[in-house]
Amino acid sequence: MDSNFDKPRTGENFLPNADRTKRLMHLREGWYFLTREDKLPLGPFSSEESAVQAISEYVDFSHHSSEKMLNKLHAHMAQNSQAANG
Repeated sequence: MDSNFDKPRTGENFLPNADRTKRLMHLREGWYFLTREDKLPLGPFSSEESAVQAISEYVDFSHHSSEKMLNKLHAHMAQNSQAANG
């Protein structure tokens, strides 16, 4: 049975073969998770459990924050990502 959960959301083309249940990943430096909004890996976390807890906290923060605050957070995250890669 086909469901909307299996279909990518708008803007989810950063990992074409990934689905929403596979946003948690382990790399050499530690555990990371990807956000839908920024497509940026957040981490590293020392354990999978720590990354899962961070996901929960990120989602909770996102649900309780204003759009203005989220836009500031995402801009800050993007700027830090560019600085780290540039």
